[in-house]
Amino acid sequence: MSNTFHGRDLFAPVAAHLASGIQPNQLGATTTSLQALSGSAPVLDEKNVRGCVMYIDTFGNAVTNINQDLLKDFLGTAGPDSVIFTVGSHTVHGIHTSYASTQPGTGLGIVGSFGLLEIAVCNGNAAKALAIRRGDEVTVSLD
Repeated sequence: MSNTFHGRDLFAPVAAHLASGIQPNQLGATTTSLQALSGSAPVLDEKNVRGCVMYIDTFGNAVTNINQDLLKDFLGTAGPDSVIFTVGSHTVHGIHTSYASTQPGTGLGIVGSFGLLEIAVCNGNAAKALAIRRGDEVTVSLD
């Protein structure tokens, strides 16, 4: 059993057993309660938005759980240049519409193709440059 690849090691065999007609109660112990995971949804208040890094893509961009609708609600009438993203001890300024809208090596916030906030570095690897890891808290505030 792998520590990281549950799709292959756990979920695929269970799906195959279910598809072959095995009843769910034959696959393991029955549970009577579910446990909610903490930190799975971003939190919005009047001063900031707190979310987390869900994954690091192959380019080193930190994809968060903060979606563009939540960012719009938070920003209100404030402009995208007034936004500050804090990850660990690093701060990134502004929401940009493209990677090329800032200087190489500069950190930026961008809404990616899935509609989620990403922390990136122009022509660089944000995960390495800013020491970002999956699960890190991201705070969005106004300047």
